[in-house]
Amino acid sequence: MKIECAWCKRDMGEKEGGTDDQVTHGICPECQEKHFPGVVIPT
Repeated sequence: MKIECAWCKRDMGEKEGGTDDQVTHGICPECQEKHFPGVVIPT
């Protein structure tokens, strides 16, 4: 399953589960700092 940033659509790699054509979303470090400065998002 492909992971992409929900804000800028940057490719963030892959994770187990799903199929190769499925996409899940997260937030890349650059967008996190730009849109949520100072907020710590647990990993």
